[in-house]
Amino acid sequence: MRKKHEVESGAVLVLVAICMSLFFILLAVAIDIGYMHATKAELQHAADAAALAGAIELAEAAPDPVGRAQEYGGYNEAAKVALTEMPESDVIVGYMENPLDIHAEIDTESEDDPNSVEAVTRRTTDVNGPLQLFLGAFTGLDEVNIAAKGRAVYTRQVVMLPDSPPGGEEGSIPNLIPFSISKDYWEELKTSTIDKYTYVGFGNVQSGDDGIGEVDAYPHDVTAGNFGTVDIGNPNNSVPDIRDQITGGVDESDYEQSFGKDGALWKALFEDKSIESIPLEADTGISAGFEAALKSIIGQPKVILVHEAAESVGNNTIYHITGMECIVIVDVNLHKNPKYVYIQMCDGCCNPGLPGTGGTTLFLPDMPPSDTLYMTGLTR
Repeated sequence: MRKKHEVESGAVLVLVAICMSLFFILLAVAIDIGYMHATKAELQHAADAAALAGAIELAEAAPDPVGRAQEYGGYNEAAKVALTEMPESDVIVGYMENPLDIHAEIDTESEDDPNSVEAVTRRTTDVNGPLQLFLGAFTGLDEVNIAAKGRAVYTRQVVMLPDSPPGGEEGSIPNLIPFSISKDYWEELKTSTIDKYTYVGFGNVQSGDDGIGEVDAYPHDVTAGNFGTVDIGNPNNSVPDIRDQITGGVDESDYEQSFGKDGALWKALFEDKSIESIPLEADTGISAGFEAALKSIIGQPKVILVHEAAESVGNNTIYHITGMECIVIVDVNLHKNPKYVYIQMCDGCCNPGLPGTGGTTLFLPDMPPSDTLYMTGLTR
């Protein structure tokens, strides 16, 4: 006859065996789920890269967004397998009226020029092979099919208004500086052969050409006695006022005084088309008094106003503002001759920024496309 403790000892061994089996099964499931998530993330990165590459290709004269998406997708791996297979059916090119609507489908039959690319990357039985799991013996699942989708847009009508754009204080429009340049002179900047500076990044300008021309913005192409400075807000701004706006941004009350609450005059100009321009009075003109202020923002992306016409002379000048553009100041000298303020255009390097809309992405289909401000971004 067996003793009682021998029977209990055998029961414990059985229980331990069952628990260990369950433990290894759960461990196998956890490992494989983590492996699938990691592979999914790699597939997502590849899909994003493919979509972005395809969207950028749309800017070319003879674009091949499908081929470009396939090329860049193939540069990536998922679970150490190169994603060299991307069927053409996995790349969709078409038009989206509002690219920020992630639930909308891409219209592949639209008469509008394509502005969106969607790419799918896969580890499936048919494409790149399924994902082999580690512990199929425990889970009964040897392989799985995984896919990821990325979508990107190339457009000139998306504006990002950041929470804290560089160069300004709370309650200000920090990217805007109180200068205007004529539309004709802006066109000259696009083809300028002067190339002495390289804009490396925020606050960093170096000597040497970078293939992007510069122009001496002030004084040039403006009325006698004034050099492109404008009154934003108080019509009697002085040198200290301009200096403060250069370094700290235009405060909200000044902005509203010149452009209306929440930029109502811009809406009237661009969307309603009820006005042809926004008139702004001239300020005191270029002065050595704000040379230091201009030097302090060298290499910082800024927004400059653009006018089509200027009337009268000196402080009586009225500038008819019709737009704004992004620039970087690369060199300044106002204390001795020859005086100059060299600027360089910078595509998409800054955002206008409007009061009350920080951190909001807007799609403005009725806004006239800028000649120089583009955005390529993920919209998935």
